[in-house]
Formats: sequence, structure tokens, C-alpha cells
Amino acid sequence: MDKVTAKEMNINAGGYSFLCIFGEHINGGFLAIPNWNVCVELSDANDFDYNSNSIYNAIVQIAEFCSDEKDIADTIANTIYMEGYGY
Repeated sequence: MDKVTAKEMNINAGGYSFLCIFGEHINGGFLAIPNWNVCVELSDANDFDYNSNSIYNAIVQIAEFCSDEKDIADTIANTIYMEGYGY
């Protein structure tokens, strides 16, 4: 059985606080933001562009963010890039 690796951290972006759980499973990377009902597939932790776009596409549907979605997605993707998936 393969092992899932994950990190849990609070990421502040766009004036909001996001409880982010991100890591790697058998088929690739993932990000869950439970307090915003967001869960997305990610690429490698160092694939900033793909991950930022994936996060953006999930959070753009949350009306509360208005025009901050791209900055929020970039901040979260950059944190994942800097932190890695935890192994």
C-alpha cells in the first residue's frame, strides 16, 4: 500500500485565512481547503503555474472573493511551492 503524504497549515491571503491540507497521493498532488469547501488536484509541488490555475479555477466560483481570486491562488500555490509536499 502506498503512503499519502500531507501538510496542514494556515495560509493568509487576500485578507482571508485558509486552513490548507496539501500533499501527494498515489495519483499526484492535492489541496483541500475544508473551511471553503475546496478540493483540487495538483501537479508536482514545484509546478507553480499549473497549481495556481487549478486553485484559481476552484476558488473563482466562490463569490465572496470578488476580484482577489488570482492573488489568493498565487499565494497558496507559492506556499505549496516553498513548502513542498512534506516528504
